[in-house]
Amino acid sequence: MQIGQDNERDTVFWIRQALDVAFILGAIAGVACYVWGDRTMGLYIVLVAMVVKMAESALRMLKH
Repeated sequence: MQIGQDNERDTVFWIRQALDVAFILGAIAGVACYVWGDRTMGLYIVLVAMVVKMAESALRMLKH
C-alpha cells in the first residue's frame, strides 16, 4: 500500500463528489427554470450540468 496513491485517490474521490453535487443542483435548478421560468435559460443550465457530469465521469474512467 502506497501512501501517495491513497491520498491522490481520496482527493479524486472528493472532487468527484463535489462535481456530483454540482450536477444534481444544476439539474434541479435547470428543470425548475425550464418549467417555471425561461425555457431557453433552463436548457442552458441543464446543458452546463451535463458537462459537469461528463467531467466527473471522465475522472472516474481515468482514475480506475
